[in-house]
Amino acid sequence: MEYIYAAMFLQELGKEINEDNIKKIFSALHMEAEADKLQVFVPALSILSCAKSEKIKKYQHNSFFQQFTGLQKRFDSLRAAMLKDDEKPSDMEREKDRWGRGIDGEKLGGSEDSACIDDSVCTDSVCTDNVCTDSVCMEHSAGVENDGEESSATQDGGQSDLTIKCCCEKSVHVLPARYIYGVTCGGANEGLGAIGLGGAEVYTIPYMDISAVVHDCDTIPYQSDDEAVVKDWLFTQQEVLDVVMNKFGAVLPMSFDMIIEENEQKSPEQVVESWLEENYQRFQRTMEKVKNRQEFGVQVVLDTEDIGKSLLESDEELRLKRHEIDCKPQGAAYMERELLKDLLREKIEQRADLYFKEFYGRIRNCVDDVVIEKAKKVGGNKQMIMNLSCLVDKDRLKDLGKELERIEANAFISVRFSGPWAPYSFVAAEKGGQ
Repeated sequence: MEYIYAAMFLQELGKEINEDNIKKIFSALHMEAEADKLQVFVPALSILSCAKSEKIKKYQHNSFFQQFTGLQKRFDSLRAAMLKDDEKPSDMEREKDRWGRGIDGEKLGGSEDSACIDDSVCTDSVCTDNVCTDSVCMEHSAGVENDGEESSATQDGGQSDLTIKCCCEKSVHVLPARYIYGVTCGGANEGLGAIGLGGAEVYTIPYMDISAVVHDCDTIPYQSDDEAVVKDWLFTQQEVLDVVMNKFGAVLPMSFDMIIEENEQKSPEQVVESWLEENYQRFQRTMEKVKNRQEFGVQVVLDTEDIGKSLLESDEELRLKRHEIDCKPQGAAYMERELLKDLLREKIEQRADLYFKEFYGRIRNCVDDVVIEKAKKVGGNKQMIMNLSCLVDKDRLKDLGKELERIEANAFISVRFSGPWAPYSFVAAEKGGQ
């Protein structure tokens, strides 16, 4: 029976079934091949080389088969060593020691009855769903029918002696693209959990001392006609960036829906690594700028109605104009009142400009950098006179807060303060589709 297993083993390796190869296997197992048996068996066994490899069928009530299950297991483990080098018996020795359940049924010391092959055997394999595609790590079908029925040939404890399952649990990413949330500091693989768009698992792809924050995705952009869905995506993107900022101390946010795809030469991870490599110097400079800093929005709003009333009372030119109107006939007074409105608007704009210059200087002294954004329409009698994006060190945040309180003490001014945000305004926008 040993000779049959040896022949099957050589056939599966694609090696010739001859005396020399069979002797190598027996020598590696510290067994001696009998010359007379070789002369009888080799011609008969060599016909196996022309047969197609089949799975070992289920044997029922066959004690002789059970006797040699340990030998089959050792043949499987020897495959990897012989594929590498036929002339390395020391490698085979180690495999024998690893699996050493002999014909007498003795169990190898220092290990349990588990028939699993550990990671050291599966280093060259690619595992998906915890099942290795490498022949060494495939679940062996010996003792299992085609319909998946378990063999009755089992060891103590009920586990099939010939059922060898891959223990490699490498994470395999099968989708063809990566959604990029941003770039952060740190050159290590980090799992951040199922916090991404649609509950996707977010993790980092490192290059040197920076990393891209990504999740696996298809090449199709994130698009929806449902406004609620789009808002949820945007909020989720911000939440991911907040997590990254809190964990790593810095993040360079990318634009929404930035997707990097695989190509014919590179996997998605390799394309992302190349992108990081190409932009490494720029990312590094920007990272130093935003590290331990956050973006805050500051909007200053002027109440034009209240300040208009105040100017009509306090501004000398406006007071004289009102007096002239009161002294003129009704028809002429109408035209003068229109001129007064124009003059008042001009005075309000002048005051708004003065406020902007004053407030900007005071705010600039409390932050690390400022971007002046376009003022937005507010409506009613309100006018936004300042819209700033401020990059603020955490240690200076209190100083900014106190200064904004002093600015808002002005009777005609209100301040809107928002954040913290990822520093979008201080990072050059990146777009996907690579």
